[in-house]
Amino acid sequence: LNIDTAWFLPTNFGEGTLDAAILFGNGRWEGLEATSLMRERLTPVCSPQTAHGPHPLAKPADLKHHTLLHSSFGRRGWMLWLQQESDELASHTYREQVFDTLDLAFGAAVRGHGVALGDLNLVQENLTSGALVAPFERVLETGSGYYLVHPPRNEYREKLKPLLAWLLRITAG
Repeated sequence: LNIDTAWFLPTNFGEGTLDAAILFGNGRWEGLEATSLMRERLTPVCSPQTAHGPHPLAKPADLKHHTLLHSSFGRRGWMLWLQQESDELASHTYREQVFDTLDLAFGAAVRGHGVALGDLNLVQENLTSGALVAPFERVLETGSGYYLVHPPRNEYREKLKPLLAWLLRITAG
């Protein structure tokens, strides 16, 4: 598993149809300039009822009693998060539910169907509202993140300045 690759790489830069894209990855794409918007920061999230229910989530080992929710790409994150906790946790066989998108996984977590691995940047609204809670303090910074990318030509830099300023403003808060 190569965690340094983009999930999507635009190929039509220069054809007049695309000036920029937001990509997830390590920030290095050949022939493109990349500006970091936000770094991936992962932690388990679940409904308050799941966190305090029949099998409370007091410590990471308690995940063994719950279904791990993730997108088709999300297993990578779960494995990294569990490995940082312990080899024993990482080698355990968990009940899992895979969804096509992270939004569907987060929705299932809100409804009490298990524990999703959330990027704090993407689940902050649900955490603030109380729909989700983060039962553990540990946050995994993976080294990956979201980047605004574009060809390294001056006309792109000038055209993208307002967009980049806005993106940096909204992702900083």
